[in-house]
Amino acid sequence: MITRFWRSTFGLVALVALVLSVATLAIGFIAFDVTHEALELQLDHRIAVETNALLAEAHDDGFAGLINAVHRREAARSTASLEYLLLDDQGRRIAGGVLATAAIRPGYTEFFRYVREGRRGVGQSLTTPVRGGTLVVVADRQGLQEIDRTLVSLFAGTLAAMLLIGIGGAALIGWRTRLRLAHIDATALAIIDGDLGRRVPRDGSGSEFDNLAGTLNRMLDRIASLMDNLRQVSSDIAHDLRTPLTRLCSRIDQALVEADAEARVNQIEAARAEAGALLESFAALLRIAGIEGMAERLPLRPSDLG
Repeated sequence: MITRFWRSTFGLVALVALVLSVATLAIGFIAFDVTHEALELQLDHRIAVETNALLAEAHDDGFAGLINAVHRREAARSTASLEYLLLDDQGRRIAGGVLATAAIRPGYTEFFRYVREGRRGVGQSLTTPVRGGTLVVVADRQGLQEIDRTLVSLFAGTLAAMLLIGIGGAALIGWRTRLRLAHIDATALAIIDGDLGRRVPRDGSGSEFDNLAGTLNRMLDRIASLMDNLRQVSSDIAHDLRTPLTRLCSRIDQALVEADAEARVNQIEAARAEAGALLESFAALLRIAGIEGMAERLPLRPSDLG
């Protein structure tokens, strides 16, 4: 059943739509992964630049200068600002507005979980040991997650549209194909039932089905011509052989009732000659029919028409 489905027009078009949908899904997955990684690299670059800026500002004043720099950032923070956490050597928070909810490790952390003013968040962080403590710069991942959700929604919508368009296209193409094939099938059934004048309808579009209909109609015209030739040959044979057969029967009847042996032989010889003439006439009629049906090609040579 499944094999028969995939061999149908609807099944073939649906298969193409399915392949395109899978390809769309694969392309979407690759695009999502590349975009996601690029955004994460941007976050890493942003927190790295900010960390270097803080360390540069506090270069002359040391740990105290770093505390002041973090306080200035916190005082000027906005919704797009980074998060900061400055710890002393004992791990106590000295500056910054966030608290880490997990162990802090030096280097980049992809999922840094923190709490700020009772609100939990997840960000990408860069932890840098400094003289006197540890500096943590965090970029919130909320914007990245929103972009991820937007991309997923976009790709899901595209995939759904591809499937709907594919299924709709398969149904439309299958319906049109079945409709055209139904005309051919109806014509063939009518010819089987004896309607030799029936022809496949054409729409003049020049499409593959229209060209096929034209080819089939020319084939049917050729078959009809051959059938007419056959009927004509049959009629010619019946007409041309009626008189010779009558003479042949007459010769045989005379031979049967002839008492003289020599006369009987003469009648039999005459009947044999009539039979030979009949065979020649029959062969000539068949040859003419073959020529009319283009089944025989005569050699071309000059002939004296006079």
